[in-house]
Amino acid sequence: MLAIYSVLLTGGDTNLCRLFIPFNCHKREDKWYFNEDPKTLWQPSKPHDVTTKNVFNIDETHKDWAHYRALGKQANFAIIYGAGPTKLAQQLDISFELAKTLYDGFYKTFPAVHNYDMFIKNSIMSFGYVENVFGRRYYNISAHKGKNYLIQGSCADYTKKLLPQIVELLKGKKSKLENYLHDEFSLRIHKSERELIPLIKQIMEQLETEIPMIADIEIAETDWSAKHDYDLS
Repeated sequence: MLAIYSVLLTGGDTNLCRLFIPFNCHKREDKWYFNEDPKTLWQPSKPHDVTTKNVFNIDETHKDWAHYRALGKQANFAIIYGAGPTKLAQQLDISFELAKTLYDGFYKTFPAVHNYDMFIKNSIMSFGYVENVFGRRYYNISAHKGKNYLIQGSCADYTKKLLPQIVELLKGKKSKLENYLHDEFSLRIHKSERELIPLIKQIMEQLETEIPMIADIEIAETDWSAKHDYDLS
């Protein structure tokens, strides 16, 4: 969603959009290459992998990769929703120095996101509200709240559109929709109906924009606090 806003506001943050599509790339022999570096082949990337690598200067071979990626993922969401270094340190229970490194690393990786931040501040100052991609306006809010609402609020509006399709898919099934909160669906999938998982993912990725909507899947065998990434492959 942040990539979508970057396209709408300033034509797109190159690094952010390239996570999903061959943005500012050219096609040669059925492959995509960076415009500024014709020898570099474009491939889709995972946002949390990219920021983790950039901030900590490590890759998947590092013995503590899972720990640092989890930290990078939490920081990404917190920053997108408006957290600064101080708030980031409090939320993640880390030092201010590490929080500042994560914060600066995020904006170094995706520099055009600053334009999105300025748009929110200017819109609130000029009009008294910000408006999301679905036309919902948020009045009498701070810039911090505006960053949260435009991302999480837009995703929440989107999931409301998808809810009838999810309900229809589950009719007559053993699996059940337990709840949905903001931009998440919580489902109890019966062990005999795992084939529903990719179908639900397809429903959640229907948004027709220049940047595709990507839905992450997490699973928990005990309770929701123990959820972890689910790999469809």
